[in-house]
Amino acid sequence: MAAYLHVSVSTVSNYRRREQMPQPDETFGRTHLWSPRRIVEWHEKRPRPGVGGRPAHTEATKEGGTE
Repeated sequence: MAAYLHVSVSTVSNYRRREQMPQPDETFGRTHLWSPRRIVEWHEKRPRPGVGGRPAHTEATKEGGTE
């Protein structure tokens, strides 16, 4: 899943802990599994910077200015 999302495995773990992703479809020991279809649907609906989600970071905001 981390490879599909282009993030690290620890980022996926953090998403799960913060309840920012769907609950696993199955769990075997400490391994959580999701159906590929469910993850694709979830990923397509995630907020993106500058698209109604997190604010986009511009050079002005990085330097303490305003947009």
